[in-house]
Amino acid sequence: MRRRLAVVLAGSVIIGACSSSASAPDPAIDDSQAFCLQLRNVAGATGALARLDLSDPATIDAALLELRNLESEAPPSITDDLAIVTDALAELIEALETPDNRSPAEVVDEQSEMLEEAGVSAETLESYAISTCGFDLGPPEAPTPTPEVEDDLRPA
Repeated sequence: MRRRLAVVLAGSVIIGACSSSASAPDPAIDDSQAFCLQLRNVAGATGALARLDLSDPATIDAALLELRNLESEAPPSITDDLAIVTDALAELIEALETPDNRSPAEVVDEQSEMLEEAGVSAETLESYAISTCGFDLGPPEAPTPTPEVEDDLRPA
């Protein structure tokens, strides 16, 4: 349960691939593309967020460090939102790791206001990812199975 909550929250900052521009180079576009690439490295299949395991402090530290580094490079339009999501993840992990008699559900209930704010920021990051980087932050869709078709569909 703890890992799932952290991964869901962390997943809100996961970004896939960036789109490119065919027009003349624009420093703002170059910065956005560089930032999109950084996000892909942090949140991609081999990034620290993909390796996040709440039972392994090293993976937690790595994920939070990479998110903080990403936050320092974020464009001004999303810096605050990325900080809110990163802080919420850090606070949630800290609360879940605190040795007490609270269940994970109780911890999440106590953190509900913070998590709600992080959700709003995650939506802003999602919009940025779609409009600037050209991808969706949501989980990848599972492929729809294609039924096998018999060669001869005529009645026998």
